[in-house]
Amino acid sequence: MILVSGAELLGPGVRSFEGVLAELLDSAGSEVQVAVYRMDPWREFFHSLERIADRGVRLTVIVNDVEGQHPDTRNFLCTLSRGRPNVSALNFRAEGTILHAKVVVVDRRRMAIGSANIGFGGLHGNYELGVLVEGEDAW
Repeated sequence: MILVSGAELLGPGVRSFEGVLAELLDSAGSEVQVAVYRMDPWREFFHSLERIADRGVRLTVIVNDVEGQHPDTRNFLCTLSRGRPNVSALNFRAEGTILHAKVVVVDRRRMAIGSANIGFGGLHGNYELGVLVEGEDAW
């Protein structure tokens, strides 16, 4: 299934990144893995991550250069794993390279992958494309 941001791109057989991400996170049963280049303070996404973490779902969040993210995002990532042994918030930082991924994998069975960063631009302001992959191919 094709995923987009930018209302003009929505239509039959095409869903919004934001809606699908919310569904994926809400459906998580045992494990969620997130890898992103940029994560702006997007309250709905942050609250979804907190809810699944509080349910005991194993959560791994990998963000490119945490120090370069918005201060609210840095604070969120620092507090997300506090008191939650099931949560790992990891900083990807390697000299001369970046993590440019934008992927969310849920229970190794469903994956949203594409060009959208987490935040207003990636989920609403820009025109972004991606796909929802289900089944064994998601892992």
